[in-house]
Amino acid sequence: MAPLNDATPEQLVARVNRFRSLPAELPWIEFKVNSATSGPEIARYISALGNSATLNDETAAYLIWGINDDRQIVGTSFSWQTTKGKGNEDLLPWLSRAIIPTPQLKFLDVEIGNKLVTMLRIAAPHEAPFAYEGQRHFRQGSYTKPLLNYPKVERELWQKLSQFEAETSLVAEGLTAAEVVDYLSAEAFFANRPEVPRISGTALADLFKEHGAVSYTHELGWCIPAWSALMYAHRLSDFTQLRNLGPRVLQFNGTNRTSTKREWNFDEGYALSFPKVMELFATVRPGGESIDASGRRVVTPELPRIAFREVLANALMHQNLDDSGKYLTVEIFTDRVEITNPGAPLVSPQRFIDSASFTRNPKLGEALRQAHFVEQRGSGWDKIVSALEAEHFPPALIRTNGSTMVTLSAFRTFALMSPAERIQATYQHTALGFLDNRVINNASIRKRFGLKDTQAAQATRLLNATAEEGLIRPYDPNAGARAMRYVPFWAD
Repeated sequence: MAPLNDATPEQLVARVNRFRSLPAELPWIEFKVNSATSGPEIARYISALGNSATLNDETAAYLIWGINDDRQIVGTSFSWQTTKGKGNEDLLPWLSRAIIPTPQLKFLDVEIGNKLVTMLRIAAPHEAPFAYEGQRHFRQGSYTKPLLNYPKVERELWQKLSQFEAETSLVAEGLTAAEVVDYLSAEAFFANRPEVPRISGTALADLFKEHGAVSYTHELGWCIPAWSALMYAHRLSDFTQLRNLGPRVLQFNGTNRTSTKREWNFDEGYALSFPKVMELFATVRPGGESIDASGRRVVTPELPRIAFREVLANALMHQNLDDSGKYLTVEIFTDRVEITNPGAPLVSPQRFIDSASFTRNPKLGEALRQAHFVEQRGSGWDKIVSALEAEHFPPALIRTNGSTMVTLSAFRTFALMSPAERIQATYQHTALGFLDNRVINNASIRKRFGLKDTQAAQATRLLNATAEEGLIRPYDPNAGARAMRYVPFWAD
């Protein structure tokens, strides 16, 4: 089956039978025969059942007509198509207006043994609890209760609502265990994880579930969340919502985008595509051996793999999965590499080095760590800056405009760096030095850029220029010239 398509009649029958086998009085499902058929009654049920679905970690609540209290299919005469809400308005648009926030509702009719069963699927709320006529309710067993009288339950509900993220939304549902294994790669899941026992076959679905990579609900059977598909999918193109989220790598002939040399599109999940992108980068990155116009052999340092690895991993972790239509791209020019991910950063780019680890996709980030594509939590920018400084490269530059672009420049000497690059490199050097408890002074700046002792005056001018930009400041403004050392602007 294709992920998240409309259910077939056979799948609806299977869903009804799963519901009939459930324990009695679950708070997110209610069975009726021909009662609860007026608009206001249905609206109250939607509010209470929907809120209870969120409280019980179910993707949706159900109000079902045609099944009696003994869970026998008896059929119903209820017709949602002809039922009206208040003011003689058609039921479905009235319910959408009467309940706040607007619920996602779907009526599903299925005949079982020539008896009509009607299901109202109520997607669990993600923004705020459902309210009808200003009142919020939930269910305790088969009883409807006002949330206002149960502050502990209301706090729990708001906490669960705040945890919903795009990365946890479902991209496949109603699967069998065998279909789970068809969509997710065991090779990807086991990559770099020797602590996880290797098994095969449909038992993999249970292992995936044990590690949170899939879920099972009474409504939908086996389901795959977005983060898991992004990480472990055989093919991202199997999932409609994820088709644009595989890395794209473009190589250009020069320093602009007018002439594309090659393009690679990676359709596998990140556990499989990440090593391939890294291998590709190693073969086409700027630097290495070249022949100049006079025919002489020229060797320049190659862009450090570790810096690119950390930038790529950050782009994957911090991308905005809701920002459809934009691609995560790696663009390789003769003089630089640009890595762009959808979404503005959650913290100021000037605080990337010292800020605590915080990502809009924590589950995806943890999966990347488990696969050892990233290392210690929050250490990515430390590694990027250290790797570039070790060989006197220009600094990593960050630009934001709805997306986040990080530029890693090919090797250039201090003399060929722009004033902005020199200032940014000085700030990054100072920030990293402060975190590492190292003294940042004229000597350390000369070492960072590969300058000679005779170029101390240039280092002093650069420190002064960076301080004038408000990025660094003297640790002790009254210290003498030889004792002067610096800290970043945010240092206590």
